[in-house]
Amino acid sequence: MKQQILCVILFLIMVTSLTALEVSDGQMKLVLYNNIGRFSVYYLSDAEKQSYTSFFLDSDVRTSLLTIVADSKVYRMGESVAFKEAIEKTSNGAKIVWISNSLEIVEDFSFISSNSSAITDGVHVTLSITNKSDSDMKIGARYLFDTVLGESSYVHFKTPFQDSMTNETFFTKSDMIDYWVSPSSNDPENVALQVVTKGSGITTPDKVIFANWKRLNETAWNYTESSSRNFTQMPYSVNDSAVCHYYDPVVVKSGSALNISFVIANYSSSGFSISSSGSTDSAIKDILAKADAGKLENTKLSSGSTTMILNLKSDITTISNLIIELNKKLADTENVTEADIESLKKIITELEDKLKKYKGK
Repeated sequence: MKQQILCVILFLIMVTSLTALEVSDGQMKLVLYNNIGRFSVYYLSDAEKQSYTSFFLDSDVRTSLLTIVADSKVYRMGESVAFKEAIEKTSNGAKIVWISNSLEIVEDFSFISSNSSAITDGVHVTLSITNKSDSDMKIGARYLFDTVLGESSYVHFKTPFQDSMTNETFFTKSDMIDYWVSPSSNDPENVALQVVTKGSGITTPDKVIFANWKRLNETAWNYTESSSRNFTQMPYSVNDSAVCHYYDPVVVKSGSALNISFVIANYSSSGFSISSSGSTDSAIKDILAKADAGKLENTKLSSGSTTMILNLKSDITTISNLIIELNKKLADTENVTEADIESLKKIITELEDKLKKYKGK
């Protein structure tokens, strides 16, 4: 009997490992887990040793999750039998797709770099919830992030106005911070999770709550915060902090979608530029941002250096994605816009300029 149980456990572990999709670029690694609707984000904290630091708890990836509310029905994504789920790689990252009778939900992850970096150091997350039903629906979303980096130092979180947090804290849309940070206790100067909550191309949450993970996780939707509570709920959830982003329910017409956008990254004081509109294909925009030769101006590119290797790997990925998009456009020339053509020309020019910089010209 024990042998049968062990075989079942081993089988489940094998299935889980086979259905995880891993993609990486520059200093970022993303892992999507099929059938449980979860994701992990890692930062390359030591390039020489190829050592990654997880931004969220990864010993049990189920502790960070997306919750959707639709006409008062609450769905914990990856756990609801109402949805079929699939994961797939994209030209610049990966995505999770959930489909039910009334909703289609796409959680897309694309690699980006901060305004001062030539190497990928962030992930742009876009959530699109389409109303497939014949009538209007009230739809909202909630993200629960089980952070770990700042717990052992008891700093927990930083904001533009706070160097640490010890008790429950919340911000509403009217006083929303631009970002929050969970700094590494071991290397706070170089490794720190940053989640961007405000700015061009970013969807400002209606509320962001910093609280104990267990309390937040056990609340189906609305959470009543109290500044008198700290990040512990005795006896089992000690010094266990987490963050919730709330996007309150709004009316979404039949055939329309609710779209949400934010950034998960290693902290950068230069910020991230997310395009909020434009006629250029979004995939081409992503490639153009990655091809930007101007970001190499202040980068040391000594031959064989870790920085040089990371930049070259990133540019090889950019070229591969460019080829993919060119083939797509060649197969569908009728839908190619002038803006697309100009952007593609600029990508090639930027890559040529990068080549000159690598050669020291």
